[in-house]
Amino acid sequence: MFAILLYPVLYKSNRIECKTTILVPDAGGLLIESASFSQAVVEAQAKAADHFKQAKATGQKIIRPSAIADLLKLSAYKGWSAASIEMAGIACTEETERSHILRSAAAPSS
Repeated sequence: MFAILLYPVLYKSNRIECKTTILVPDAGGLLIESASFSQAVVEAQAKAADHFKQAKATGQKIIRPSAIADLLKLSAYKGWSAASIEMAGIACTEETERSHILRSAAAPSS
């Protein structure tokens, strides 16, 4: 099934350093830093689309978007804000991979 899907993004703005950081957990933990929020969003959407196209081309599973509420409950994302980016033409497989992403995010960082 092909559809337009909204994938969650988490973001933080650092006004002192004049940068925005965007994380796309469902796109392999894609992390973008840019001088402005709007630039970061455009870059995140483009790189996430590339990630999903590459995954599809290599036969990897494309997971359904994680729920923003579930991501924000994880301690790794404390203090992050949430939004969504639109991804069109992605065929999702079952949600078997989502639990791996959520477990990885919940694991304490070393």
